[in-house]
Amino acid sequence: MVSNGAINIKSTGTSQNADVTFLTKNINDSFTEHHLERLQDNIYRFSKTPNLNDDSFGSASGISLKFKLHGLETKCGMFEAKMMDAAQYMWKLLCSVWRKKNITVDPLQITMEFTRNFPLDTLAEAQTVQALIGAGIPKEVAYSQLSFVDDVDYVMEMLEKEQNGIESLDDVE
Repeated sequence: MVSNGAINIKSTGTSQNADVTFLTKNINDSFTEHHLERLQDNIYRFSKTPNLNDDSFGSASGISLKFKLHGLETKCGMFEAKMMDAAQYMWKLLCSVWRKKNITVDPLQITMEFTRNFPLDTLAEAQTVQALIGAGIPKEVAYSQLSFVDDVDYVMEMLEKEQNGIESLDDVE
């Protein structure tokens, strides 16, 4: 820039020569690291996505894990509703084409099931059921609290068959 005449520097006659150099900012490493961590935390917070690499995530269990995954669960529910609407539209469209080919399919009879792969704390659920039964709550109500039991009546029938197959020790002489 000096040679092109953009900057005109006159020497003062002292032993130091005048010089023009670029200024560079000395960036503190801790500032950069803190800024990146804050950005990452904000990305997870605003996208309502849990940080699975977080140190505190591995030690969470039960209710606290559900609270950490609540935002993600909400997003999954909204996505599921959108997928359901899109799939119903697709089936209606396909059924109208099939109807022209004399293939009758009722799109309202088609069922779709979405299953989430959500971590469950079955030990806590079993302890809760035991406490409910111990408190005098009917077994059917207690067993309905188990997340992996879909049909409580079937479970009750299985328990009845199991107990009928075992001989009572009172009858043995």
